[in-house]
Amino acid sequence: MYGWIEVETLHVSCVIGTHPHERIHAQVVMIDIAVLADFSACTLTDSIQDTIDYTRLAERCAEVAHTGAFHLLETLAVRIGEMLVREFPISRLKLRVKKPGVLPNTEAVAVMIQGDARNFARTPT
Repeated sequence: MYGWIEVETLHVSCVIGTHPHERIHAQVVMIDIAVLADFSACTLTDSIQDTIDYTRLAERCAEVAHTGAFHLLETLAVRIGEMLVREFPISRLKLRVKKPGVLPNTEAVAVMIQGDARNFARTPT
């Protein structure tokens, strides 16, 4: 049996943006993560070792964002996706990265990517 594991609204500080003032200080982005995983083993054993540990999933997404410096939300989203398929046994993912306070009269701007693991399986640059 397959199921989705989700982490919603993970707040992470990172350097992101194209304008010079955005490159000076880290800003907060919010990340929504959903990964499709095989639940067959974990539903029999009831063991965290047989599923994806969502604490580790969130930590690794935060590390990718925090340790990088990105111009585009799109690049950050894809780098996180690439890491997820390298490090976790997932078959599909959906990822949304939101940056608040960018445009007047809006809560945030966002990008959303999704695809099968093979769509993200490349060596990072």
